[in-house]
Amino acid sequence: MASDPELNETRRSFFSRQGLASLMWQPPGADETTTRLPHADDSQADTLVRDAYIKRLGLKMADGGHASWGTVRVLGKNVDAEIVSSEASFACLAADTELNLVAELLKANWRLRPPSVLLSVTGSAQDMALEPHLELLFKRGLAESARSTNAWVITGGTDSGVMALAGAAIAENSSARGELTPCIGIAPFRCVTGKDKLHGPGAGERTVSYRKVRANSTVSAALDPHHTHFLLVDNDKTPGFGGEIRFRTQLEERLSNDMRIPKVLLVLSGGKGTVEMVAESVKRCTPVVLVKESGGAAQAIAEFLAPLLPHKEQLLQNRPLLAERTASQYRAFAASGRLGELMPGGAGEEAWMLSIGERLEFVHCFALEQQSRKSFDAAVMDAIVSSFTVIEDRQRALEERKRRQCALAPLRPRTPDAEAKTLAGLANVVPFDSVGRPRNPRGRTGITGRGLLGKWGPNHA
Repeated sequence: MASDPELNETRRSFFSRQGLASLMWQPPGADETTTRLPHADDSQADTLVRDAYIKRLGLKMADGGHASWGTVRVLGKNVDAEIVSSEASFACLAADTELNLVAELLKANWRLRPPSVLLSVTGSAQDMALEPHLELLFKRGLAESARSTNAWVITGGTDSGVMALAGAAIAENSSARGELTPCIGIAPFRCVTGKDKLHGPGAGERTVSYRKVRANSTVSAALDPHHTHFLLVDNDKTPGFGGEIRFRTQLEERLSNDMRIPKVLLVLSGGKGTVEMVAESVKRCTPVVLVKESGGAAQAIAEFLAPLLPHKEQLLQNRPLLAERTASQYRAFAASGRLGELMPGGAGEEAWMLSIGERLEFVHCFALEQQSRKSFDAAVMDAIVSSFTVIEDRQRALEERKRRQCALAPLRPRTPDAEAKTLAGLANVVPFDSVGRPRNPRGRTGITGRGLLGKWGPNHA
């Protein structure tokens, strides 16, 4: 895949936009600032400095008590059922924690190298039965995309479903290349199996040995042994699974905006919650890559949009027509029974599906039949590059808005005194004739009187 000329050209486009073209061709290990395994080479003094720094951040739990943080050594099994052990940084914190504090934790305390891209992975939280070929394509594509773009990968953090698949892909690639790609798990604290080891009496810094003690269920799941960092979100209002979604979405958006980097959502399978997350993502102008044959929500959305995608360019030029075609296509798709097959019991998703269809420019689909023409990591790179267009358009709009505000500032009085001064200034600039009518300050126009108009002033039709 790395030698694919089309993919290399896409990468060149990506790095040229970032001003990081030199990074594309660096061999593994050539950059001394590459993110390393947390705490691997740190002295005891460094650890004390980090702990003092986190204390100054003042992180709290949902009940107002002090947060816990430190290092967790996770014991688990790899795909060959062999016992593996990995060390990760973790922090337990309230769902309403200020996002700037969380960003400081990631960048300043955990010393994560600033990324060029955020790759957010979502989908089925249950064990998936993907075709071996599709699973291999996804794992290789995710790992290669993350490595070649210097990305942070963000998942739900537990050892099931798409989270475990993404964690294993990143870990295998990091081990093979001798570099570390940050894989950050954001999970609901109250649903983590063995959470009492991670936070309890005497909160604060701690080092924890963690292993899975029972099977995952609908109420709890174990941490994945392949992630490098964990943010465990304590939400007393929504304590179950899903209580971390709002925090995760807002944090990803904050990081993307603050660092001016693109974010891409990768979707495998999933259910009703995944449809909602995709709808929210495209609403926020985040590109989405759907893996079609993965089943569930990803396949349902991909099949629903399939008749619209070939006409994307034409439809995007006529938004009313796009909305009409999207509604018509949804009715036909739902009536066919295919939606019910892919998402049993998934009623109530119509509004989300329609909103996804109406933001067609942010949706990218990857299918097995396409892999002969385009690899999965090339599909991800296309989505990343398209995200730059959104960022650049936003930046241009912001600059244009600022320019207009600066130009109009003198004409926009803010206080009664300023208004009086502005009117007085205009009186000195605008000339008046002998009967008190204002004349054009630019000079004579050759026009006088009211012509054929029925009256002075506005003449409404």
